[in-house]
Amino acid sequence: MSNSTASQSALQIEEYRAGYPQFTALLSSHRAFQNVRRFTRVRMRLLLLKQDEVTVLEGKLDTIDSKEDRALFLGCTRRDTNAERKPTLQQLTTALAEYDLLLEQNFRVLSLPTSKSRDLSSLKN
Repeated sequence: MSNSTASQSALQIEEYRAGYPQFTALLSSHRAFQNVRRFTRVRMRLLLLKQDEVTVLEGKLDTIDSKEDRALFLGCTRRDTNAERKPTLQQLTTALAEYDLLLEQNFRVLSLPTSKSRDLSSLKN
């Protein structure tokens, strides 16, 4: 155990300065007190917005593909000279990666155990 960890654990919660120092000392004193909001509504909002962005870009790519005069460009990326397709694919790559990250983070946060009402009540007291 390091010196700073040893000195922190030796202090009583009441010995920390009032405000965040004391409140965080209390919250960190027991795992049951470590309750935080998940922001599920906001997470879903951001996920839906990112999903819509991917959908719009997907539609744009479909339109570009449907208007393509040269079938070769649809089957050979190296020979594709369509000026719209490459930046749209790059935007899709970025938007889809951001969507996947949001989805993974959302799943991870939502899989955390929920707070027990007795722990919340104990913390309030």
